[in-house]
Amino acid sequence: MNDADSGLPKRQGRVAPRPGELPRATPQSRRIDGVASAWIAAVARSPELIPGVAALAVFLFWATAQGGVMATDSYPGALFLLGVLSTTLYAFRAHLPRLPRLPLAAIALLGAFALWSYLSIAWADDQGAAWDGANRCLLYLTAFVIFTLPPWRPRPAAVLLGLYVVGIGVIGGTVLLKAADSANPLEYFIAGRFAEPTGYHNANAALFTSAIFPAIFLASRQEAPWPARGLMLALAGVLFQLALMPQSRGWLIAAPLAALAYAALVPGLVRSLIMVGPLAVVAALTADPILDVFDAVDNAAELETALDSAREATLTGAVLLFLTGSLIGFLDRHRELPEQVARVGSRAVLGMAGVIALAGAVVAIGVIGNPIGWAGDRWDDFKSGEFEQEFEGSRLSQGLGSNRYDFWNVAFDEFKDSPLSGVGSENFAEDYVRERNSDEEPTHPHNLSLRILAQTGLVGAALFIGFLVAALIGVGRTRLRSSDPLGRGVGGLAAVVFVYWFAHSTGDWFWAFPALSAPVFAWLGLGMRVGGDRGLRQAPTWAADWERPTAVAAGVVVVFAALSLALPWTAAVDTKKAAETWGASPNAAYDRLDRAADLNFLSANPYLIEGAIASRLDQPRRMRIAFDRALDRDPDNWYATLELAALDAIEGDSQSALQRLQRVSALNPREPVTDEVRQGLLSGRPVSLETLDAIFLERYCQRLGREVGPRGCTSG
Repeated sequence: MNDADSGLPKRQGRVAPRPGELPRATPQSRRIDGVASAWIAAVARSPELIPGVAALAVFLFWATAQGGVMATDSYPGALFLLGVLSTTLYAFRAHLPRLPRLPLAAIALLGAFALWSYLSIAWADDQGAAWDGANRCLLYLTAFVIFTLPPWRPRPAAVLLGLYVVGIGVIGGTVLLKAADSANPLEYFIAGRFAEPTGYHNANAALFTSAIFPAIFLASRQEAPWPARGLMLALAGVLFQLALMPQSRGWLIAAPLAALAYAALVPGLVRSLIMVGPLAVVAALTADPILDVFDAVDNAAELETALDSAREATLTGAVLLFLTGSLIGFLDRHRELPEQVARVGSRAVLGMAGVIALAGAVVAIGVIGNPIGWAGDRWDDFKSGEFEQEFEGSRLSQGLGSNRYDFWNVAFDEFKDSPLSGVGSENFAEDYVRERNSDEEPTHPHNLSLRILAQTGLVGAALFIGFLVAALIGVGRTRLRSSDPLGRGVGGLAAVVFVYWFAHSTGDWFWAFPALSAPVFAWLGLGMRVGGDRGLRQAPTWAADWERPTAVAAGVVVVFAALSLALPWTAAVDTKKAAETWGASPNAAYDRLDRAADLNFLSANPYLIEGAIASRLDQPRRMRIAFDRALDRDPDNWYATLELAALDAIEGDSQSALQRLQRVSALNPREPVTDEVRQGLLSGRPVSLETLDAIFLERYCQRLGREVGPRGCTSG
C-alpha cells in the first residue's frame, strides 16, 4: 500500500509518520524544545525561585491594590501565600529537620507571636478587629517561612530582587503616566498629596524607597549583564522621584538612616557610589518639577502642567540613567583597570563621597542653625499637634507638627492599662476616640513599637523582639560568613530594607499594608538562607519517627489557618458588595450582610452596614435591630450608639435617647454630633437621620481633601 492509499495526512509536503514511527524533529520544534529544556534546567537548578516568584506576584498585586490594606485584597493574597507555603513545605520537606537553629528559632518566635495575637481575641473589646489583626500576623509569618525554608543561592536571590525592582518600578511609572494623562488627575491625590497606587501618600514613599536599595546594588554588580545594570539604575531614578513626590517627612528621616545602613552593611561601597553619582545628579536636576506637583494641587490647570513636567523629567532621567548605567556596566565588564588605578580610583570615590557628605552637613547647619536647637524645635512642633497648616514651598522643609504624639500617648496609656497581655490586636480605634485630644479618628497608633506593646503587651513584645534578634543575627551571619560577595550583598540588603521599614514605621502605620510589610519579612527570611545548603545541620535521629505525626499536625494547622483567612474574607466580600449594590437591590444586600455576619461571627461591621442602609431606606425597625446586634458584638461602638440615640429621639423616647447620648459622650467625648443631637432632642426638633448621614459623609470627604458629590466624595 502506498502513502496515498494509507489515508495518512500530509503536512508541508512531507509524508506523515506511519503508525509506531516517531515524527522527525523540525528546526522550529528543536528551538521550542531547546527553550523548554533551558527553562526546565533553570528551574531544576534553582527550585527556590518557584515559591519565591509566586510570593512576589502577590506582593506586586498588593502594590497595585491600595497596598493590600483592605480585607478584600489582603485575604485572597494571604490564602494564596498559604497555598504556596503548603507546597513549599512538601517540596522542601527533606530540609526541614536539618534547618539551622537560627531560622528555626525565628520561625518559632514569630509563630508564637501570631498565636499570642490570636489568643488576644479573647480579651479584646473589638473581637472582629482582633481577628483581622491576628490574621495579618499569620500573613507575615507565612511570607517569612516561604522564604526561610528553601536554601537560596546568591544568583537566584539576586534575580528575585531584580524582578521585585522591575515590578515596583513598572507599577509606579504606569501610575504616574496615567495620572499625567488623566482627565481628572485629582483622583490620584488624597489631601493634596500623590497617593497612588497604595492610596496613602506615606505608603507610596515607603513602597518605592524599599525597592531603591536593591536597584542600586544590582546596578553596581559586575555579575549582571550591562543592559540589566542600565535598567536597574534607570529604575532607581524613577523610584527615587516617585518616593520624593509625596513629600513624606518621615521618609526624609528614615531614608538617610537606611542609606547609612547600606554604606555599613552592603559590600562593594565604591561600586555603589559610582552608580549613586549619576543618580544624584539626575535627582538634583529633576527635583523641582517633582516637588512642584505638591504646590499645584489646588489649581487643576497648574496640576496638569506640573504632572506633565514631572512625567517628562522622570522619563528623561530614566533614559539618561539607562545609558549611563549601561555604559558603566559595559566598560566594567570588558575593561579591566590596573590594580593600582582601581585602588586610587576607589580612594578618590570615597574621598569625594566624604567631601560631599561634609559639604552637605555644612550646608544643613547653615540652613537650620544649631542642630541641637533645631532638633528641639522640631520636637516641640511634633508635640504641639498642629496638624492643619499651610505649606509654602516644599513640605519637606516644614516642621513636624501632627497629631502623632497624641496617638502615641493614648497607645502608651493602653499599655499601662494592660502591660502584660495588651488590649488585643488592632484594638486602638475605640480607645483613641475615648481618650484623644485631637479631632482625628485613626485606627492605628502610627508607631510599630507602641502598637506591639499596647496591643500584645510585654508577652507579645518579647516574642517579636526575640524574632527580630534571631532573624537579624541570621542575616548578619550571612553578611559575615558568605564567601560570595553577591550573597553578602543580598544579606546586607535584607537588613537595609528592614532598617528603612522599621524607622519609617516608628511614625506610621505600615504594619497594616501587606505590600510594605510582607516583603520585609520575606527578605529577612531570604537573607538568613542565602548560601545554599552550607548551613544545614545533620538531621536528628528522631526526625524519621516524627515525620508522619509532624505532617499530620502541619496539615491540621494549615486547614485551621485557611478557615481563619477564608471566613472573614468571604464576609468582607459580601459586605463590600452589599454596600455597593443596596440602592439597586436592598433585599439582596440584606441577604449578603446576614451571610457575612454568620461567616465573620466576631465582627460588628455587617450589622453596622445593615443599620446604615436601613437608615437610608427609612426602615427604623430594621435599623434598630441591626445596630443592637452590632452593639452585642462591640458594646463600645459609639457610632451605633449615636444612631440609636438619634432614632430614639425621632420616635419620641427621650429618656432612652438621653441615656444613649450620655453613653456616646463617654465613648467619644469630642464627637461634635452628640451635642447637635442632644440640642435637637431638647428643643423638640430631633435631628433627622438624613442630616446625620450628610454630616458624616461631609466629614469623611474633608479628610480625603475632596468635596461631597451626589454619589459620595468627588475628586474635584
